[in-house]
Amino acid sequence: MDTEEHLVYKKILKATSLFGGVQGISIFSSIIKSKFLAILIGTSGYGIYGFLITIIDLFKQVSGLGIETSGVKLIAENAENELELTNKISVLYKLSFVLGCLGVLAAICFAPFLSWIVFSDTSKWFVFVFISLSILFNQLVATNNAIFQGSDKVSFLAKSNLYSNLVGLFITIPLFYFFRTDAIIPSILCVSLINFLISTYYLSKIIRVKKTISIAQSFSEGKDIIRFGSLFVLLGFLPLVVNFALQFIINIKEGIQTVGLFNVAIIVLNTYVGFVFSIMATEYYPRLVKSFASEDSISKIVAQQITISLLLVVPLVLFFNLFGHYLINLLFSDKFVAITKMLNWALYGMVFKAISFPIGYIFIAKTDSKIFAKTSIIFNCLYFLMLYFGFSFYGLEGLGVAILVYYIIHLLVIYIIANKRYQLTFDSRLIYLIVILLIVSLLFLIIKMLVIDNFSYLLLLFLINLIFSIYKFKSLLSNGNFNNKEVI
Repeated sequence: MDTEEHLVYKKILKATSLFGGVQGISIFSSIIKSKFLAILIGTSGYGIYGFLITIIDLFKQVSGLGIETSGVKLIAENAENELELTNKISVLYKLSFVLGCLGVLAAICFAPFLSWIVFSDTSKWFVFVFISLSILFNQLVATNNAIFQGSDKVSFLAKSNLYSNLVGLFITIPLFYFFRTDAIIPSILCVSLINFLISTYYLSKIIRVKKTISIAQSFSEGKDIIRFGSLFVLLGFLPLVVNFALQFIINIKEGIQTVGLFNVAIIVLNTYVGFVFSIMATEYYPRLVKSFASEDSISKIVAQQITISLLLVVPLVLFFNLFGHYLINLLFSDKFVAITKMLNWALYGMVFKAISFPIGYIFIAKTDSKIFAKTSIIFNCLYFLMLYFGFSFYGLEGLGVAILVYYIIHLLVIYIIANKRYQLTFDSRLIYLIVILLIVSLLFLIIKMLVIDNFSYLLLLFLINLIFSIYKFKSLLSNGNFNNKEVI
């Protein structure tokens, strides 16, 4: 590995460690919150809570027109020009505010219908009127985060996330302790407001010169932002629709308690394992955008990201599979251990996601709207159908199997497309690494399913993988020696 590539790895790992440390504290606060919620509101409360959060995200995603994602590209391209940067921030923020307000109004209009969907009763429409303000706050927070990412102020983003989680924890826990399920609405509002106030504070440290801009001017100058950002509505909207539809179907078939179990399983996948992907995206996406203006190889950048992703994700997957039953009991309560069988399968899907995730970002960074739209629609439809049939035939465990199979298919298809469209290729170093880690993961799964007294074997395999990952990280950070002999 040359010196330049070594420095890139160090930069990736530095950003990862920064957000990893913050995320570690955030996850710790999430663990405490989840534990209290599991005890205080149970599976039914979790079901309602998850439903409401999904609805808020749906309206925010649609009304926001994806400008928080397109904003990263816009800010990154103008980060070196302070005057132009200030102008773009003003445009972006004003657009975000107006669109957020439209999202609030839309939620209020649909309140009776949403009440019927969640509660099977239109009389609770006022719930959605109250929580609609969260749409605006969440939209502004997302925009602030985009500005942090694009301007390479990742430390501000990290601090904002950290303090938001900690303050939110200290406010919501007492609410749930005293008011139980009645605290769901106030807690959602409080958390969104806290996130907005803290992120805005750090945004003020970036903007040295305030620029007043009218709404008309912001829409005039922000046409390209909206046009580009509208592509990303699909990126966030379709998964939310799918998740909402799945919760609705599960609620009809088995009730709100099973919805709660499903939501907790998704939390484990996205928060306790999938946090790696959110960390990566924070640094990876702006770097990928900037690389197109240079002579850097797409294959090289993607390979670097996949390497780090796999070395982080695989040990996490094995750890959660090894101690899944105990962790669910510890993190939540014994009422939620029913999701263990689902997670036994679904967690391995994260290994394949660790490979496909960096590849998928090429379509976004390239603003390849046609292929982006087609793949988003097809993959989300496939995801829904697979999870629907998986749940219909095998319940929660069927959902886990469906998630695993989906991510295998997703990886194969996304690689073929990227290979043909952008000449993406994997060199021998990366292929060897992928093969080894997939073999370890497969062996772990086989032992767990077929060997009755398997704990000692699984523990040994986990420790071997952990040592291997640590060794590779040490190699990347020290002398950059990452060659085929080492991998083999």
